[in-house]
Amino acid sequence: MDSEEVSATVRQWAIDQGDDARLRIVLCGYEGEHNMPPTWRKVAWKARGGYGNQDGENANASRERLWLSPHCMTDAQGELFPALLITAP
Repeated sequence: MDSEEVSATVRQWAIDQGDDARLRIVLCGYEGEHNMPPTWRKVAWKARGGYGNQDGENANASRERLWLSPHCMTDAQGELFPALLITAP
């Protein structure tokens, strides 16, 4: 199974399970990688470190996105991970 097939399988599982109120699902990827239902929230974020940042030239950092299932809880400001989020496009 290649990475695109894995990504598609994970995306479909997330969509299939997304309406289950017992689950809080966050799907990670790059802008344009996943077309999620309108009930999911998409937020832009940027990791503070990691393997891709070792040389300081991580071109994909500005493309990182989180897709949050409908039952993900938020804080009083409406954000799940306020310390990690950047301005969404």
